[in-house]
Amino acid sequence: MIFNDETAGLVVLFADEKLSVQRWGDSPSLQYLIQESVILNAFLDEVNAIVFDGEVREEDRLLVLEKVEDLEEARKSVAFS
Repeated sequence: MIFNDETAGLVVLFADEKLSVQRWGDSPSLQYLIQESVILNAFLDEVNAIVFDGEVREEDRLLVLEKVEDLEEARKSVAFS
């Protein structure tokens, strides 16, 4: 995703062993940083719901976290939490 002022963007990567988000752009605008925080917090909320909510057995889930703490650590690293 590239922000409308084209100062930065996000790349979301899903791999077998990790899920990562990387920022594209060397000088993101303040508007971008604010929107990035909103998007990342919503993304982390969705990951949390996928991993912990619902009635699907753990062995049948498409996404399982090895360390539950990683989700909260990721949330702490969001710029405008």
